[in-house]
Amino acid sequence: MLSARRLRGVGDSNDLILLAARDVTESRLNERRVAELLQNERENARRLRQLAAAALSLNRVHTRERVLEVLRAESQRIFGPREATVELASRHPGSSSDGHWSSLVGRDGHALGWVRLRGDHAGVHALDENDAALLDQLSVVASVAIENARLYEELRDGDRRKDEFLATLAHELRNPLAPVSNALMILRSSNAEKRDRDQASTVIERQVALLVRLVDDLLDVSRITRGKVALKKQRIDLAEVVARALEVSRPIVDASGNTLTVKLPRERITLVADPARMAQVLSNLLNNAAKYTESGGHIRLDAERRDDELVLRVSDDGIGIPADMLPRIFDMFWQVSHALERAQGGMGIGLSLVRHLVDLHGGSVEAKSDGLGRGAEFIVHLPPPARSTEPDAPAAPRLSEVSLIGGRGRRILFVDDNLDSSELLRVLLGLQGHTVRSVHDGEAAVEQAEAFEPELILLDIGLPRMNGHDAARAIRARRGAGVTIVAMTGWGQAEDRRRSKEAGFDHHLVKPIDPSLLREILLELDGAPAA
Repeated sequence: MLSARRLRGVGDSNDLILLAARDVTESRLNERRVAELLQNERENARRLRQLAAAALSLNRVHTRERVLEVLRAESQRIFGPREATVELASRHPGSSSDGHWSSLVGRDGHALGWVRLRGDHAGVHALDENDAALLDQLSVVASVAIENARLYEELRDGDRRKDEFLATLAHELRNPLAPVSNALMILRSSNAEKRDRDQASTVIERQVALLVRLVDDLLDVSRITRGKVALKKQRIDLAEVVARALEVSRPIVDASGNTLTVKLPRERITLVADPARMAQVLSNLLNNAAKYTESGGHIRLDAERRDDELVLRVSDDGIGIPADMLPRIFDMFWQVSHALERAQGGMGIGLSLVRHLVDLHGGSVEAKSDGLGRGAEFIVHLPPPARSTEPDAPAAPRLSEVSLIGGRGRRILFVDDNLDSSELLRVLLGLQGHTVRSVHDGEAAVEQAEAFEPELILLDIGLPRMNGHDAARAIRARRGAGVTIVAMTGWGQAEDRRRSKEAGFDHHLVKPIDPSLLREILLELDGAPAA
């Protein structure tokens, strides 16, 4: 840079011009660099604002498809349609020479896809490091949005299935109440003949058993999914397992108006399994076949032993299963169709139980169907029987009427705040020769435990004034081991049983009380003299 300055002469001297030259190249370069940096910062700030706006847009949508649509639109808005093109791919092409690839990664590290950014073909808008970095940031935001959309869809589906399950549960619990109510009206009628009364009693017994089975299935699912079920494996004949299953399912199949054919190998097949649980697997499959096969249909149970496995098949010529539903047929609360669900009953947990129980036995189960109206086949694959030191399973007990008398008459204190339950069981035990006194709260139970001196106390847990646990502790502190205390409750989890044991209970029975279990407890008292 050249500058001039005039210097006036002294006296008669001429004026002088002072010229100065200064090199400003470096200064100009620095100014240019600063201007470029400022421009870059402004551009980065602009793109960061666009990235923040893109994040808001991406997180407002709730499906994967919409996330991808918004990602395309936001990418073009940020990078410009002439400058870059964003493409989605399911996998990396193996070469990074054509543009910049950025991965979409889920929370668990699995690849969701890839995004490619490339400059225009004319090379006017080449990619730089800032473009690549910004695309990587956008990909992170998009990955989170895709995962959030997936979780949202799962939650929405789970919420829908929960609502359907609750509606179905209410439906299934109400169904047995109608015949029970009608049966009670018959029993109260003075004009009812003995045959009608007997039939009414049978109906009540059958419907109560249905309610118990529904609740038991729910508890089974809860225990299995939480890993709280321990199999009681024994060496048992396959024929015995099938017999146990048929004992449960034969009435259901007969009531459906279908024909059941069972074909087992002639040779004896012994397997190591939990007899009750394996019978439950087969009975659930047979019940499912009966439920979805119209009257006059055919149901088959076949078994064959292969070199490396035991195969059990339950097939039917019923309504079949659509192909798109086969992958989910073993999911909890899943049913073939809502219309059939309402017409045929069930809560959609039987097949889920089958899968879990077969898994616990080290096997697998699969469902096959050629579609609606073509029937269905469920195939259970079990590992081959191995040498085992497990004891043989005892023979299944024959069905017979259960007496509660349990030896000689005993002094029994019954404690329940449900007055109907108290009165009915008091009468029932009294008819069997026992002396029964009933009270309805925990404090009265403690008082009567001393005044009445019972040999057996049947004690509810949820009581007013003093709960069953505290009452049991108080009774045990005063009476010691001189009385048998039995918990009667609707809570049957392992933690509930542990709390009962800690409180001093000798037994823990889950309502409704199984008469055979109560009879066994009464028989245990025969070691002491009768009152």
